[in-house]
Amino acid sequence: MTILVVRNGVFAADSQVTCGGINYAKAHKIRRLADGSLLGASGDTIVCARFLDWVQALITEGDEIKHEDMKRFPYITGLWVRPEGVFILEGNHKTGGIAKVEGEFFAEGSGYIAALAAMHAGASARRAVEITCKLDRSCELPVQSKRFNFVPGCG
Repeated sequence: MTILVVRNGVFAADSQVTCGGINYAKAHKIRRLADGSLLGASGDTIVCARFLDWVQALITEGDEIKHEDMKRFPYITGLWVRPEGVFILEGNHKTGGIAKVEGEFFAEGSGYIAALAAMHAGASARRAVEITCKLDRSCELPVQSKRFNFVPGCG
């Protein structure tokens, strides 16, 4: 799994790839898309990679994600930071969809509770990922992060 965290202009994630409870590789989990937005995905590594490629192609072509489109990507969750706001994406055969959310910070993935608790205590996005990596054995350092220079929902 993964931890994805957004706070104060920073999108951060862990780097661990797990399969069947075994940690065996590292991966880039956050992608800057052609429109400048940032998208990260959590879940099955191959499905996440296909999902990130698919969204990038949609954005390049000027298309949008529809709720029913997310049903194509089971067992993933994602965070998408756009000038219009922050969106949670969920892939599920029956109820997949996309929803705009509001708040000071966000976390998705297997360690989201630890990350949210860390940020409630004042941690930055990067620090929240570091703390989560100590508590969730399917998340592991190094932290990867990307900055964004827009305020979601205010543009």
